Amino acid sequence: MIWIYRLLLTGFMFFASAQGQAQAQIYFYQFSTVDSALSFSSDIEIVYVDGLDIVEVPEFLKELSKLRELSFSATSITNLPSWLFQIRSLEKLSFTFMQIDSLPSEIGMLINLKELDVSMTNLKYIPNQIGKLSKLEKLYLAGNNLESLPDSMANLKNLIYLSCRFNKLQAFSNAICELKHLQYLNLGGNCIEFIPACIYNLTHLFELGLDQNKLTESEIQKIKEGYDRFPNPSALNIEVYGQFRIECSNE
Repeated sequence: MIWIYRLLLTGFMFFASAQGQAQAQIYFYQFSTVDSALSFSSDIEIVYVDGLDIVEVPEFLKELSKLRELSFSATSITNLPSWLFQIRSLEKLSFTFMQIDSLPSEIGMLINLKELDVSMTNLKYIPNQIGKLSKLEKLYLAGNNLESLPDSMANLKNLIYLSCRFNKLQAFSNAICELKHLQYLNLGGNCIEFIPACIYNLTHLFELGLDQNKLTESEIQKIKEGYDRFPNPSALNIEVYGQFRIECSNE
């Protein structure tokens, strides 16, 4: 068994690469010496960057043919280069606590991606190409400025976790109702007024967050009365209450 240890250090870049059958080699570099990483290992599989004042994604990442996990947090990066989405080995990609208005259409090229986290990035737009991520299991979109989700998300048939909490979603997307393997859905803190009946199609759901929306008392009552329509209501946790505090664009 190959063990890969994970560690996140503020102000550092972290590398890990599996070596041999029973151990892993771990590399720590400050960004000023990051290019020397390649001289130590061409098998780096994990790169975490946290709290570094950089404005561009480092181009040396192009050379990491075995890269599986890439994470940037609290940097000054605002644009994602197109070459980044040619790293087909990526299974986990994370950009958080940054200022990125939109994901490029090239996101659909990451055909092996299983987890995508773009929380707290000021994101305003999700391209239709996200629907090409057929292996995606977890999608984190919380804390952005999204007003809608693309219809192509209905193609994410393996998605089990979706968080869109604290955005500006104007409606409950019918595309969500097509995500039959979804187990966790959090749409709390948006501008949603109506929940469609197709929500009962989510047969594997056990966590549903709808609090801090614009749901009327009658809509909340309808959800409560329809509780037993879910396939496994005894295992389902639904949150619908909470003070509405999102500034919606239609007001």
